[in-house]
Amino acid sequence: MTENVADNTAGNTAGNTAGNAIHGTEWTVQELGGEVTAPPKPQLSFGADGRLTGTTGVNRLMGEFEVRDGLLVVGNAATTRMAGPPEAMAQEQRLLELLGAEQAFVITGDRLEIGDGEAAALLVRPSIQPVPGEAAAGGAGSAETA
Repeated sequence: MTENVADNTAGNTAGNTAGNAIHGTEWTVQELGGEVTAPPKPQLSFGADGRLTGTTGVNRLMGEFEVRDGLLVVGNAATTRMAGPPEAMAQEQRLLELLGAEQAFVITGDRLEIGDGEAAALLVRPSIQPVPGEAAAGGAGSAETA
């Protein structure tokens, strides 16, 4: 679906296990590239039908996704074209770059980690948003949901 191919095989086994688990889920991007995301936080929904929808924090995002060889592959992605503050646009660009390449991913409970290294993203289920002002790093203070 995409022409960008990342040489990223870390987490391949976990991605295979999580392949079906990502379908039909919704996530809020808490961290991107090691930085806590600014409000409004980007949100991604991975539909049961293979459709990706959400927001970048500034623009709406839509496309398709699949899990191929344990990697998350996003294709036919498009966004609306509204402008926002420079920081929000930079955050959007980092998210789009991450989604533009095949990425290893791992789902652990209410956490979804996509990619690795400096471009990695940490997403959480919308029901476990941290209290404003609390750091999301390190997973401290995670709430459990039923």
